[in-house]
Formats: sequence, structure tokens, C-alpha cells
Amino acid sequence: MNEGFNELNVGDLEFVSNSLYASTSAGVYVFNESEHDLSSQLAYHPPKFNLLNNYPNPFNASTIIKFHVPSASGVSLIIYDLLGNEITKLVDEIFIKGKYKVVWDGKNNSNEIMNSSIYLCQIKVGRENQSIKIILLK
Repeated sequence: MNEGFNELNVGDLEFVSNSLYASTSAGVYVFNESEHDLSSQLAYHPPKFNLLNNYPNPFNASTIIKFHVPSASGVSLIIYDLLGNEITKLVDEIFIKGKYKVVWDGKNNSNEIMNSSIYLCQIKVGRENQSIKIILLK
């Protein structure tokens, strides 16, 4: 099944290894990893709001965070340290329904590389939220 976004205000677009990468101020989005068939995207109906485990985990340089949005909603995706301090806000936008991926490069809001640790990734979609643990190892 195709994964990707249908509409998003994005900066630079780039194809790498059959994937479309779109850079925004909030992060990097990966679009259509397997094929570029718009009709398959339009037919996709995510089952429910869901934050999936990141891959790889633990990670060194970057990790991919996947999530499903069941209908057009405001989405916020934030990385926190174990003390609850915000490290970086990867996403704070309105998404249409679909499956999405965001790449976190292990950097904070000041573009500094974070230390090895366990971090919490929290997604908020409307009034719902979910969290996963992310392990950064150097």
C-alpha cells in the first residue's frame, strides 16, 4: 500500500532511490516509497489515528516516525526528553487523511545534535495523543 501525503506546504522536493523527499521548516517528509500512483493514494483510508514505532530504534543518524491520520486534522509531533522538556517540534500543521512519515535527525530546535538518551515522541491529533520511546545512540 502506498504511503505519503496528498497536500502539504513544502520547500525543496527531491527524488532519491524511488522516494520523494520534501523538506519543510518542521522536518523532512518521505512520499511514495514504493510507487508513484496517485489513484492508490486517493483510495487509501487509514483505519484510525495511530502513531507507529519508529525505525530504526535505537538509531544513530536519523529515524523514521510513521503515523496515520483518519481525517483532516491539526497534527503536532514533538520530541521530549525524559524530564518533559521539548527538544524539537517536527510537525505542527494540518494534514488530510492518510499515512505519513517524518524523519528526525536527532537534532533539537537549535539544530544541535542531541546526546545519547531515551526520548519521547508525542503526537497530538485533535484531542487525542499517543507517545512512543525513541532511543538515540551515538
